[in-house]
Amino acid sequence: MRIMVDTNVVISALLKQGSVPDIVLFDVCENHELILCDQIINESYDVARRRFPNKLSHHQYHPVT
Repeated sequence: MRIMVDTNVVISALLKQGSVPDIVLFDVCENHELILCDQIINESYDVARRRFPNKLSHHQYHPVT
């Protein structure tokens, strides 16, 4: 089954191992086909950059167009 997850699920899964979003994302990746559109990828990067400005730089990421 192809499943698209929301940006909130991606960010929450990355932030807290063992959380419900982490478990859901793991299950989707292991047992289904994860679908991520350009908007979700870009939004996930933007959220991570705002929340963790010292961890990411503009040189490490090129927005998907």
